Amino acid sequence: MTTPAAADILRIRTSPSTVYVNSNNLPSYVIGPWFAGSMNGGVFMNWAAAVNALNQIPRMPQPAATKSNTGLGTIGVWVNGVAIFNAADGASYRNASGDDAGGGIVMANAVSRSAASLEGGPVTPGSLVTAFAQFESKLATSTEAVASANWPTTLGGATVTVMDASGAALPAEISYASPRQVNYRVPAGAATGLATVRLTAGGVTVMSALNIVPVYPSIFKQNLENLAAAQVARIRDGRTIYEPVTGPITIGPAAEQATLILYGTGLNSASTATATIGGTSVPVAYAGPQGTFPGLDQINIPLAASLMGRGKVEIVVTAGQKPSNPVQVTIQ
Repeated sequence: MTTPAAADILRIRTSPSTVYVNSNNLPSYVIGPWFAGSMNGGVFMNWAAAVNALNQIPRMPQPAATKSNTGLGTIGVWVNGVAIFNAADGASYRNASGDDAGGGIVMANAVSRSAASLEGGPVTPGSLVTAFAQFESKLATSTEAVASANWPTTLGGATVTVMDASGAALPAEISYASPRQVNYRVPAGAATGLATVRLTAGGVTVMSALNIVPVYPSIFKQNLENLAAAQVARIRDGRTIYEPVTGPITIGPAAEQATLILYGTGLNSASTATATIGGTSVPVAYAGPQGTFPGLDQINIPLAASLMGRGKVEIVVTAGQKPSNPVQVTIQ
Protein backbone atom coordinates (compact mmCIF):
# COMPACT_ATOMS: atom_id res chain seq x y z
CA MET A 1 0.00 0.00 0.00
CA THR A 2 1.27 3.46 -0.86
CA THR A 3 -0.40 4.93 2.24
CA PRO A 4 -0.94 2.07 4.69
CA ALA A 5 -3.83 2.30 7.12
CA ALA A 6 -3.09 1.92 10.81
CA ALA A 7 -3.70 -1.59 12.06
CA ASP A 8 -2.47 -3.79 14.87
CA ILE A 9 -2.92 -7.09 13.04
CA LEU A 10 -3.78 -7.45 9.33
CA ARG A 11 -4.15 -11.21 8.99
CA ILE A 12 -3.99 -14.38 11.08
CA ARG A 13 -3.57 -17.84 9.54
CA THR A 14 -3.00 -21.24 11.10
CA SER A 15 -1.53 -24.60 10.20
CA PRO A 16 -1.46 -27.76 12.30
CA SER A 17 1.87 -26.65 13.84
CA THR A 18 2.05 -22.86 13.55
CA VAL A 19 0.07 -19.63 13.94
CA TYR A 20 1.04 -16.95 11.38
CA VAL A 21 0.37 -13.28 12.18
CA ASN A 22 0.82 -10.55 9.57
CA SER A 23 1.15 -6.88 10.58
CA ASN A 24 2.19 -3.63 8.92
CA ASN A 25 3.80 -2.40 12.20
CA LEU A 26 1.40 0.55 12.48
CA PRO A 27 -0.80 0.92 15.60
CA SER A 28 -4.48 1.74 15.34
CA TYR A 29 -4.26 3.66 18.63
CA VAL A 30 -2.23 6.56 20.03
CA ILE A 31 1.10 5.39 21.45
CA GLY A 32 3.35 7.12 23.95
CA PRO A 33 4.81 9.42 24.75
CA TRP A 34 7.53 7.56 26.59
CA PHE A 35 10.59 9.16 28.12
CA ALA A 36 13.88 7.53 29.00
CA GLY A 37 17.30 8.81 29.92
CA SER A 38 18.61 8.42 26.37
CA MET A 39 15.58 10.18 24.85
CA ASN A 40 15.00 13.88 24.39
CA GLY A 41 11.91 15.10 26.27
CA GLY A 42 8.84 14.86 24.07
CA VAL A 43 10.73 13.24 21.19
CA PHE A 44 10.37 9.55 20.35
CA MET A 45 13.46 7.39 20.07
CA ASN A 46 11.73 5.16 17.52
CA TRP A 47 8.98 5.82 15.02
CA ALA A 48 6.45 3.37 13.67
CA ALA A 49 7.17 2.50 10.03
CA ALA A 50 5.16 0.59 7.43
CA VAL A 51 6.67 -2.89 7.08
CA ASN A 52 5.42 -6.30 6.05
CA ALA A 53 5.97 -8.26 9.24
CA LEU A 54 5.21 -11.96 9.56
CA ASN A 55 5.36 -13.56 13.01
CA GLN A 56 5.36 -17.34 13.35
CA ILE A 57 4.25 -18.78 16.68
CA PRO A 58 4.44 -22.53 17.31
CA ARG A 59 1.12 -23.94 18.48
CA MET A 60 2.94 -26.18 20.97
CA PRO A 61 6.06 -24.25 22.08
CA GLN A 62 8.74 -26.21 23.90
CA PRO A 63 11.01 -24.88 26.67
CA ALA A 64 14.51 -24.15 25.44
CA ALA A 65 17.31 -26.23 26.90
CA THR A 66 19.25 -23.03 27.58
CA LYS A 67 18.16 -19.40 27.56
CA SER A 68 20.41 -16.76 26.02
CA ASN A 69 18.41 -13.61 26.74
CA THR A 70 17.80 -11.27 28.47
CA GLY A 71 18.84 -8.93 31.31
CA LEU A 72 15.55 -7.09 31.27
CA GLY A 73 13.87 -10.28 32.44
CA THR A 74 10.75 -12.21 31.62
CA ILE A 75 7.95 -10.15 30.09
CA GLY A 76 5.37 -12.91 29.88
CA VAL A 77 4.69 -16.64 30.05
CA TRP A 78 3.01 -18.89 27.52
CA VAL A 79 0.03 -20.86 28.80
CA ASN A 80 2.18 -23.97 29.13
CA GLY A 81 4.76 -22.20 31.30
CA VAL A 82 7.35 -21.29 28.66
CA ALA A 83 8.85 -17.89 29.53
CA ILE A 84 8.83 -15.05 26.99
CA PHE A 85 11.97 -12.96 27.41
CA ASN A 86 12.55 -9.33 26.46
CA ALA A 87 15.10 -9.32 23.64
CA ALA A 88 15.86 -5.60 23.97
CA ASP A 89 19.01 -5.74 26.07
CA GLY A 90 21.39 -7.99 24.27
CA ALA A 91 21.18 -11.52 25.65
CA SER A 92 22.30 -11.35 29.26
CA TYR A 93 20.54 -14.26 30.95
CA ARG A 94 22.78 -16.35 33.26
CA ASN A 95 22.01 -20.04 32.87
CA ALA A 96 24.19 -21.01 35.84
CA SER A 97 22.22 -19.03 38.40
CA GLY A 98 18.97 -18.59 36.49
CA ASP A 99 18.85 -14.83 36.83
CA ASP A 100 19.54 -11.65 34.90
CA ALA A 101 23.10 -10.48 34.30
CA GLY A 102 22.18 -6.99 33.10
CA GLY A 103 24.02 -5.35 30.23
CA GLY A 104 22.74 -4.74 26.72
CA ILE A 105 21.05 -1.36 26.44
CA VAL A 106 20.63 -1.16 30.23
CA MET A 107 23.18 1.53 31.07
CA ALA A 108 23.75 4.07 33.80
CA ASN A 109 22.01 7.28 32.77
CA ALA A 110 19.73 10.00 34.08
CA VAL A 111 16.32 11.40 33.16
CA SER A 112 15.96 15.18 33.10
CA ARG A 113 12.53 16.61 33.93
CA SER A 114 11.02 20.00 34.60
CA ALA A 115 11.80 20.84 38.23
CA ALA A 116 8.32 22.38 38.53
CA SER A 117 5.94 19.85 36.98
CA LEU A 118 8.30 16.84 36.92
CA GLU A 119 7.06 16.20 33.39
CA GLY A 120 9.48 14.64 30.95
CA GLY A 121 8.53 16.95 28.10
CA PRO A 122 10.33 19.92 26.56
CA VAL A 123 12.19 22.58 28.57
CA THR A 124 13.37 26.08 27.68
CA PRO A 125 16.62 28.05 27.83
CA GLY A 126 17.07 29.30 31.38
CA SER A 127 14.48 26.94 32.88
CA LEU A 128 14.86 24.76 35.98
CA VAL A 129 15.44 21.04 35.53
CA THR A 130 15.86 18.06 37.85
CA ALA A 131 17.95 15.07 36.81
CA PHE A 132 17.21 11.70 38.44
CA ALA A 133 19.72 8.83 38.42
CA GLN A 134 18.83 5.55 36.71
CA PHE A 135 20.41 2.09 36.74
CA GLU A 136 22.81 2.67 39.64
CA SER A 137 24.28 5.85 38.16
CA LYS A 138 25.91 8.30 40.57
CA LEU A 139 25.31 11.97 39.78
CA ALA A 140 27.33 13.57 42.62
CA THR A 141 29.94 12.54 45.17
CA SER A 142 28.17 14.23 48.11
CA THR A 143 24.92 15.98 49.00
CA GLU A 144 25.02 19.76 48.93
CA ALA A 145 22.56 22.65 48.43
CA VAL A 146 23.24 26.28 47.61
CA ALA A 147 22.86 28.89 50.33
CA SER A 148 22.16 31.87 48.08
CA ALA A 149 20.74 32.85 44.70
CA ASN A 150 24.24 32.72 43.18
CA TRP A 151 24.46 29.16 41.87
CA PRO A 152 27.83 27.54 41.11
CA THR A 153 28.64 25.26 38.18
CA THR A 154 30.18 22.69 40.53
CA LEU A 155 28.28 21.43 43.58
CA GLY A 156 28.60 18.24 45.60
CA GLY A 157 31.40 17.18 43.30
CA ALA A 158 29.02 17.34 40.30
CA THR A 159 29.18 19.35 37.09
CA VAL A 160 26.51 19.58 34.37
CA THR A 161 27.31 20.37 30.74
CA VAL A 162 24.57 20.93 28.14
CA MET A 163 25.62 20.14 24.56
CA ASP A 164 23.01 22.10 22.62
CA ALA A 165 21.77 21.69 19.06
CA SER A 166 24.41 24.09 17.75
CA GLY A 167 27.19 21.92 19.18
CA ALA A 168 28.10 24.36 21.98
CA ALA A 169 29.17 22.90 25.34
CA LEU A 170 27.54 25.08 28.00
CA PRO A 171 28.13 24.71 31.77
CA ALA A 172 24.90 24.68 33.80
CA GLU A 173 24.37 26.27 37.21
CA ILE A 174 23.43 23.83 39.99
CA SER A 175 21.24 24.49 43.05
CA TYR A 176 21.23 21.01 44.61
CA ALA A 177 23.34 17.90 44.15
CA SER A 178 23.20 14.39 45.58
CA PRO A 179 24.22 10.98 44.23
CA ARG A 180 20.64 10.31 43.03
CA GLN A 181 19.43 13.80 42.07
CA VAL A 182 20.82 17.04 40.64
CA ASN A 183 18.80 20.26 40.23
CA TYR A 184 20.23 22.53 37.55
CA ARG A 185 19.32 25.38 35.24
CA VAL A 186 19.42 25.05 31.46
CA PRO A 187 21.95 27.66 30.28
CA ALA A 188 20.12 30.80 29.18
CA GLY A 189 22.07 30.88 25.92
CA ALA A 190 21.28 27.29 24.91
CA ALA A 191 20.04 26.87 21.35
CA THR A 192 16.63 25.32 20.80
CA GLY A 193 16.55 21.75 19.53
CA LEU A 194 17.72 18.41 20.84
CA ALA A 195 20.48 18.58 23.44
CA THR A 196 22.67 16.10 25.28
CA VAL A 197 23.42 16.55 28.98
CA ARG A 198 26.62 15.33 30.62
CA LEU A 199 26.53 14.94 34.41
CA THR A 200 30.03 14.29 35.72
CA ALA A 201 31.03 13.27 39.25
CA GLY A 202 34.10 11.44 40.53
CA GLY A 203 35.53 11.19 37.03
CA VAL A 204 32.46 9.36 35.69
CA THR A 205 30.05 10.95 33.20
CA VAL A 206 26.37 10.02 33.03
CA MET A 207 24.33 11.03 30.00
CA SER A 208 20.86 12.55 29.82
CA ALA A 209 18.89 14.40 27.15
CA LEU A 210 16.71 17.48 26.65
CA ASN A 211 14.37 18.86 24.03
CA ILE A 212 14.82 22.65 24.25
CA VAL A 213 12.02 24.85 22.89
CA PRO A 214 11.40 28.63 23.11
CA VAL A 215 8.45 28.53 25.56
CA TYR A 216 7.04 25.71 27.71
CA PRO A 217 5.45 26.85 30.99
CA SER A 218 5.57 24.55 34.01
CA ILE A 219 4.00 25.30 37.41
CA PHE A 220 5.42 24.12 40.73
CA LYS A 221 3.23 21.84 42.84
CA GLN A 222 3.48 20.72 46.45
CA ASN A 223 2.42 17.09 46.23
CA LEU A 224 1.13 14.28 44.05
CA GLU A 225 -2.39 15.71 44.35
CA ASN A 226 -1.15 18.70 42.30
CA LEU A 227 -1.69 21.27 45.07
CA ALA A 228 -0.14 24.47 43.75
CA ALA A 229 3.06 25.68 45.39
CA ALA A 230 1.62 29.16 45.80
CA GLN A 231 0.98 32.16 47.99
CA VAL A 232 -1.91 34.57 48.43
CA ALA A 233 -0.98 38.26 48.70
CA ARG A 234 -3.39 40.61 50.54
CA ILE A 235 -3.36 44.34 51.18
CA ARG A 236 -3.96 45.09 54.88
CA ASP A 237 -3.38 48.44 56.57
CA GLY A 238 -1.39 49.58 53.57
CA ARG A 239 0.96 46.60 53.73
CA THR A 240 1.18 43.48 51.56
CA ILE A 241 0.75 40.27 53.55
CA TYR A 242 1.84 36.95 52.01
CA GLU A 243 0.14 33.70 53.07
CA PRO A 244 1.31 30.27 51.90
CA VAL A 245 -1.35 28.09 50.30
CA THR A 246 -1.65 25.06 52.57
CA GLY A 247 -5.43 24.60 52.50
CA PRO A 248 -8.62 26.30 51.30
CA ILE A 249 -8.25 29.93 50.18
CA THR A 250 -10.57 32.63 51.52
CA ILE A 251 -10.79 35.53 49.08
CA GLY A 252 -11.90 38.07 51.69
CA PRO A 253 -13.23 41.60 51.19
CA ALA A 254 -12.54 43.52 47.97
CA ALA A 255 -10.35 45.99 49.85
CA GLU A 256 -7.81 43.22 50.48
CA GLN A 257 -7.22 42.70 46.74
CA ALA A 258 -6.38 39.00 47.21
CA THR A 259 -3.94 37.81 44.54
CA LEU A 260 -2.89 34.23 43.92
CA ILE A 261 0.86 33.95 43.25
CA LEU A 262 2.00 30.86 41.35
CA TYR A 263 5.62 29.90 40.78
CA GLY A 264 6.91 28.16 37.71
CA THR A 265 9.60 27.97 35.06
CA GLY A 266 9.77 27.92 31.28
CA LEU A 267 8.09 31.22 30.35
CA ASN A 268 11.42 32.31 28.86
CA SER A 269 10.72 34.62 25.87
CA ALA A 270 6.92 34.76 26.33
CA SER A 271 5.80 38.36 26.80
CA THR A 272 2.25 37.54 27.89
CA ALA A 273 0.38 34.71 29.57
CA THR A 274 -3.26 33.75 30.11
CA ALA A 275 -4.86 31.58 32.77
CA THR A 276 -8.00 29.65 33.57
CA ILE A 277 -9.38 28.73 36.99
CA GLY A 278 -11.85 25.88 36.89
CA GLY A 279 -12.09 26.33 33.12
CA THR A 280 -12.99 30.04 33.42
CA SER A 281 -10.62 32.63 31.93
CA VAL A 282 -9.18 34.99 34.54
CA PRO A 283 -6.90 38.03 34.16
CA VAL A 284 -3.16 37.68 34.74
CA ALA A 285 -1.64 40.74 36.40
CA TYR A 286 1.97 39.62 35.94
CA ALA A 287 3.85 36.74 34.35
CA GLY A 288 7.63 36.81 34.20
CA PRO A 289 10.84 36.36 36.18
CA GLN A 290 10.45 36.11 39.95
CA GLY A 291 13.48 38.35 40.27
CA THR A 292 15.48 36.68 43.03
CA PHE A 293 16.19 33.11 41.97
CA PRO A 294 17.51 32.33 38.47
CA GLY A 295 15.06 30.50 36.22
CA LEU A 296 12.11 30.97 38.58
CA ASP A 297 8.94 32.53 37.12
CA GLN A 298 6.05 34.19 38.95
CA ILE A 299 2.43 34.44 37.82
CA ASN A 300 0.07 36.81 39.68
CA ILE A 301 -3.67 36.16 39.31
CA PRO A 302 -6.13 38.51 41.09
CA LEU A 303 -8.91 36.52 42.78
CA ALA A 304 -12.29 38.04 41.93
CA ALA A 305 -15.29 37.74 44.26
CA SER A 306 -17.04 35.66 41.57
CA LEU A 307 -14.65 32.80 42.40
CA MET A 308 -15.96 32.45 45.98
CA GLY A 309 -17.35 29.02 46.78
CA ARG A 310 -15.86 27.31 43.71
CA GLY A 311 -14.24 24.62 45.85
CA LYS A 312 -11.38 22.61 44.39
CA VAL A 313 -10.46 24.05 41.00
CA GLU A 314 -7.79 23.39 38.40
CA ILE A 315 -5.51 26.20 37.23
CA VAL A 316 -3.76 26.21 33.85
CA VAL A 317 -1.40 28.93 32.63
CA THR A 318 -0.83 29.28 28.88
CA ALA A 319 2.12 31.06 27.26
CA GLY A 320 3.37 30.91 23.71
CA GLN A 321 0.26 28.80 22.93
CA LYS A 322 1.60 26.12 25.29
CA PRO A 323 -0.55 25.16 28.31
CA SER A 324 1.14 24.39 31.60
CA ASN A 325 0.63 21.34 33.73
CA PRO A 326 -2.59 21.78 35.78
CA VAL A 327 -2.33 22.61 39.47
CA GLN A 328 -5.13 22.80 42.03
CA VAL A 329 -6.33 25.05 44.82
CA THR A 330 -9.52 25.08 46.87
CA ILE A 331 -11.45 28.38 47.03
CA GLN A 332 -13.98 28.83 49.83
